[in-house]
Amino acid sequence: MEIKSARTYLVPFSERHLFDARYESWLRDRDVMKFVGRDEYFTSFPFSMVEAYVRSLWTNPLCSFWAVHATDDAFIGTFKRNFIDDVGRQTAIADIGIMIGDHSRWGRGLATDTLAAGCAYAFS
Repeated sequence: MEIKSARTYLVPFSERHLFDARYESWLRDRDVMKFVGRDEYFTSFPFSMVEAYVRSLWTNPLCSFWAVHATDDAFIGTFKRNFIDDVGRQTAIADIGIMIGDHSRWGRGLATDTLAAGCAYAFS
């Protein structure tokens, strides 16, 4: 499964992404994480905590977690859609999270493209 936008595409977040050194570096980068809402990542934390969190997303039937790639195939971030509960699924109410971790890709509208494509998929 792949979700395409004009300048990015999303694929299911996999072990390949989880253990990609870039992903962990983004989670330890204050400039990236200040917008994510995971305050525990501002402290020293074991990567096993991240791994457990991601694995919980994979088993949550209300959640979809995607790796964001630029059209040049570079892994640049993540997109998450999480219905709060079954009522949220039925009424199309969800939390949406996006992280463009690759600083060199900031300011190019990639988050906007990703958000539009991810939301179109999530609510269709």
